Amino acid sequence: MHACIVCHEASLTGAPRIGFDIAAFLAKSGPVDLLVKKGGPLIDFPQYAHLADSYRDVGTSHEVAAMGYRERVNHAADMLAELSPDLLYVNSVSAGEWCEAGARTSIPVALHTHETRISLPGLLSTVCTPKVLAWTDLLIGASRQAMDDVEALTNFRVANRLDIGIFIDTGTVLAQAALDVPPPANAQGATLEADSARPSVAMCGLAQHRKGADIFLGVAERLPQYDFVWVGPWAPPETDLNDAIYERSKALELPSFYWTGLTSNPYAHLGRTDALVLTSREDPNPLVVAEALLLGKRVLAFSETGASTLMLERFGYALNGAPDAERIAATLPKILDQEAGPWQAEVGNAIRERVDGARKLELLQEVLERFVAAKRTSQKAA
Repeated sequence: MHACIVCHEASLTGAPRIGFDIAAFLAKSGPVDLLVKKGGPLIDFPQYAHLADSYRDVGTSHEVAAMGYRERVNHAADMLAELSPDLLYVNSVSAGEWCEAGARTSIPVALHTHETRISLPGLLSTVCTPKVLAWTDLLIGASRQAMDDVEALTNFRVANRLDIGIFIDTGTVLAQAALDVPPPANAQGATLEADSARPSVAMCGLAQHRKGADIFLGVAERLPQYDFVWVGPWAPPETDLNDAIYERSKALELPSFYWTGLTSNPYAHLGRTDALVLTSREDPNPLVVAEALLLGKRVLAFSETGASTLMLERFGYALNGAPDAERIAATLPKILDQEAGPWQAEVGNAIRERVDGARKLELLQEVLERFVAAKRTSQKAA
């Protein structure tokens, strides 16, 4: 099976990582073309080295190219006609224009949606169109909610669906968590050393409103007895989506608030904290929740954020409603005051069984191969 996989970018965030993992797995048994609409550092990771020859940055993202929707579809269709794959795997609604290009070139289209109803309206009106599912033959979801939301907002129902959930390379997470990394620093330039005796709380991602950067900072203000670490870009120029909150964090001069900046190894930083609080206003099913649980961390999230609470109802702490700094500040001390015990290792082992990537990637490959074979049969019959 010759697969063409399209990611909206090659950043270190969840959806591109999943797309690259799928490409890396499928490339073991057949040809793969890996295309990204916007480049990034992900392709430089060692586990993707064998994809280098098939990787191409097509430069059609609205963030880097002044191209209209029709022009992007035409460009994608021309590329697909040249590549002639058996399957087009569109790894995000953020690359949804490729679905129409796939249908136009008679290539079976699988769309993997990671988005929910908060971000979908903007994507459906700018990046692609509400007809995106009309060109989709197989809908794959990071969660059932993600699939339901895109179908509800487009008024299309895809007959073939697969709720794949999330999956991670558990071996890589555990190995990298044991490595040394530069310590995070606060606004005064002081660093948080790994042997600090104070309890610490993490949040991970590209700092912005959607990720609840303001909420996380608000919790740090309310709980000065703990250290707080934002794992990822917090300050410009690494992110241009957090300027006001970054300036506020500088003005507050909280000695207990730290950030790592862009890092290729978030797992080592997570491994040095005691808890993860998912402050995201929208995060369909983020990998970091499973990664933190795998590392034996206490994890707190809210039901309105996304599907994470389905896992946390059993293995962590799930609160109803939307993320709120006051409620987090009231709950965290109760969580952090619990003594560590064997239950943390037990949670880690249980999570490894549920989200280990090898099993899910094998399942996905089987589904894709059956899907392509069925499409071939139906096309011949027609």
